Amino acid sequence: MNTPAAAPSPTPIVQLTGVSRAFTTPDGQTFTAIQDVNLTVEDVPGRGELRAVLGPSGCGKSTMLNLIAGLDRPTQGSVLVDGKEVTGPGPERGMVFQSYSSMPWLSVLDNVAYGLKLRGMPSQERQDRARDLIKRVGLEKHVNKYPSELSGGQKQRVAIARTLACSPRIILMDEPFGALDVQTRLEMQHMMLDLQRDLQPTILFITHDIDEAVYLSDRIYVFSSSPGTIHATFDVDLPERTPQVKLSTAFRRYEHLCLDALHAT
Repeated sequence: MNTPAAAPSPTPIVQLTGVSRAFTTPDGQTFTAIQDVNLTVEDVPGRGELRAVLGPSGCGKSTMLNLIAGLDRPTQGSVLVDGKEVTGPGPERGMVFQSYSSMPWLSVLDNVAYGLKLRGMPSQERQDRARDLIKRVGLEKHVNKYPSELSGGQKQRVAIARTLACSPRIILMDEPFGALDVQTRLEMQHMMLDLQRDLQPTILFITHDIDEAVYLSDRIYVFSSSPGTIHATFDVDLPERTPQVKLSTAFRRYEHLCLDALHAT
């Protein structure tokens, strides 16, 4: 993931400036979820990046992701995608949630092709694209199954393939592997590295797992406790992304940096 790339575009692909989001509780009190968040993700042609977000539970990580997705609006500040204010969801952004979001009445093939159908892509073309992505995420033997026949990891593979089908430049992932067992989680991490290398989207990835953040990402943002803001930022420069790198001194150093930053929040 750390291969040489062209110079960044002058317009960031994602930019948050002074962003805060406050909510009113049922008893009329004001609760501030995030406060004064500033974040810039450069648009590097020919190379996407995976940026991880770490932080304690309830610190506003998901709130920030929802603002970028256009599912919510900030109380203060600006959220820009490709230099334009975010006013709602858009085709250049795709989102993968922790909970399994497949439509139970559709097969794997039809779930992955659903967004393409809404866009009016001809049937054969969208099925060909869906089958290609299903193969990429390792589900080619399950193409005609329904979500009820799949494991948790397989359901998340369907969700990722469906998101990728519409070729978003930005993929927002809210703890997508949090509910998976350890072995399946490792398999999903390896799949993400392959997809990142081949398709090169820009990914913002929320996780509670420091090991996962270091292993997958180019840059890590550490959120403070609520109201959340970016407390620390680390660029991750590892020679390779294989299971063996987790045994390296460099990998452990990044883990300790993240852990120290979390303890300091």
